[in-house]
Amino acid sequence: MRTPSRTLLSHLLAMTTATGALALISPPASATARASGMEVSTAAQLKSALAVAVPGDTIRLADGTYAGNFKTTRAAISGARIPLTGSPKAVLTAGGGYGLHLNGGSYWTVSGLTVTGGQKGIMIDSAKGVVVDGVTVHGLDMEGVHFRNSSTDGVIKNSRIHDTGNDGRGMGEGVYVGTANTLSGRSDNIRILDNTIGPDVGGESIDIKEGTTGARIVGNTFDGRGLTGA
Repeated sequence: MRTPSRTLLSHLLAMTTATGALALISPPASATARASGMEVSTAAQLKSALAVAVPGDTIRLADGTYAGNFKTTRAAISGARIPLTGSPKAVLTAGGGYGLHLNGGSYWTVSGLTVTGGQKGIMIDSAKGVVVDGVTVHGLDMEGVHFRNSSTDGVIKNSRIHDTGNDGRGMGEGVYVGTANTLSGRSDNIRILDNTIGPDVGGESIDIKEGTTGARIVGNTFDGRGLTGA
C-alpha cells in the first residue's frame, strides 16, 4: 500500500529540476490579489471592482471623490460577504440617477463611505442580507437609502442621512422600505438601527410601505428641522 508520505515524496521528486533543486510553485498573482482585497482610488477602478467582485472579496476605497453612478449585480453568500468600505472622505458623487445601486447584490456590506448628489443615494433592489453601516448620505433629489423589490433581511445602522428631497416634491425619505401602491414588493425584515436622520429631510424620516412585514426601528435619532413632505 502506498503511504501518504510516499505519495507526497513522489510529488516532490516529480517537481525536482534538472539541477537537483525543488521547483517551488507560487500561487497565481490573481489569487494573491484577491486574498488581500481590491484597493481602488479612481471611479474607473471602482466600477471595475463592482463588476468582478466575488464572495469573500473586499473593496477598499481610498479617500477622494468618485464621480459617477456605481452599480453591481454581483451577489455574495451569507458565509462570504463582499464588503465595500471606505472612510467618510471616500465620497461617491453622482450627477443624477443612483449614487450606489446594489441590483441583486445580496450579502454586501457597505460601510464608512459617503454618498451624495444624484436622484437617490443607496438603492438596494432584489437583494438579501445587505448591511449598510456607518455611512453618510446627503444632498439628494429624492430618498437617501431604499430597500426595494423584495430586498429582505437587510440592515442600515450607525449612519447619518440628511438633506434629501431637494427636488421639492416631498419625496426625500431618509430610509424607504418597500414600494408604494403595491402589496408585491415584499422587502421584509429590514432593521433600521441607531441612525441619525435629519435635518432637511424632504419626506418622512422613515417610510415603511404597505406589503412589507417584520421591520424593526430601534435607537434612531430624528432631527425634524426642515422636514417638508411628511
